[in-house]
Amino acid sequence: MSVKRCVFTFRSTEVELLLTRDPDTREWLATMNWYLDESPEPKVHPMAPLAATLDEDAAWGCALDWASLKIDEAWLSVIGAHVHV
Repeated sequence: MSVKRCVFTFRSTEVELLLTRDPDTREWLATMNWYLDESPEPKVHPMAPLAATLDEDAAWGCALDWASLKIDEAWLSVIGAHVHV
């Protein structure tokens, strides 16, 4: 089983994205890890499985889009928690 891994910075946050394929169902599985606050442990987020019919490039593109969206949501929740109207 191979794992595709990428570390990148998005919105000043270092993100690690992993993509692999379930050997039984052949579904694509992705997880994302990042340090959004001062915690020594990363936040780990699993993505819902992607269809086995996708090729690796399509699955990777979906995983990157999902990771960006999750980080945006986390940033908005942090910003919203610090904004007093």
